[in-house]
Amino acid sequence: EAEAAAPPAASDEPVPAVLDFDRLLLGRSEEREFTISNTSFVPVVWRLDLAELDECPEFQVKPTEGVLPVGGSAIVTCYFNTIDEQVREPNLHIDFSDAENEGLAVATRVQRESVAIKAEAYQIKYVNFEGDETGCLDFGSQRVGATDRQEMVLANNGKYPVEFGFVVRKAATRDLFTVEPAEGVIEPGDKATIGVTFCSTREVLLKDNKDIRCTISEPHEGVCAGKFETFDVSASVKSSWSMFRLQPARGVTFGAVKFNEEPRKRRFDIKNEGQFDFAFTVTGADGDADATAAIVAHT
Repeated sequence: EAEAAAPPAASDEPVPAVLDFDRLLLGRSEEREFTISNTSFVPVVWRLDLAELDECPEFQVKPTEGVLPVGGSAIVTCYFNTIDEQVREPNLHIDFSDAENEGLAVATRVQRESVAIKAEAYQIKYVNFEGDETGCLDFGSQRVGATDRQEMVLANNGKYPVEFGFVVRKAATRDLFTVEPAEGVIEPGDKATIGVTFCSTREVLLKDNKDIRCTISEPHEGVCAGKFETFDVSASVKSSWSMFRLQPARGVTFGAVKFNEEPRKRRFDIKNEGQFDFAFTVTGADGDADATAAIVAHT
């Protein structure tokens, strides 16, 4: 049989596989993946039934068919490109059979699994978000402990002043991002430049993370008249430690040396196995103030 990968079930009831794109601003795109695995003892042929996506031009799915050997798997990618403001919840179906059933011609030997898709395309009606054309703050690759700042712009295209406020929703990422200013008021026709600073003390890998949320509200006589829209700011970043390898790992050995014998030379290698350049000095066990200052100057 073939099966679509799904979250582990808390009971014996099977949990349907779901591709959840959440909410995405108009003009942006994201992708999600799921895995089709052959857990049977014979090769399996599979094909996607995308009939429900015929009326959904926002979605593209690749690949759409294939053959899986015993124990094999295939990764299927679904692309969501926002076109119109609406909610989409189609299903795609995976038809599969033993590989001898070419073209899935014998219907009685064909089995089916389904994957649900949930996606919403929306637009901000009162404030225009101006940022990277991908709609994502991309911090790229960073050293652990390094600081990087990206900027975005909020523009008030309405008739009245609006208040904005940013929060980082989850504790796991709250210590990674700092938003400045985190709140404020934008007058009609004005813009506000928002800086988002990333700094981590651990290795982190985030792709299209949506923990940064902005709330737009309309002030009225000094009191917030009520929240009328929110949107998430996507952020991608990878932070890594600098890594190196020292060879030989057990140090260098000079053996027995006679008094006044010619000096013996031994060699050790330092290899950079990380993503970044790093500075180093070689000192005695007690260290060296000048060497330490040189290292600090390069960081």
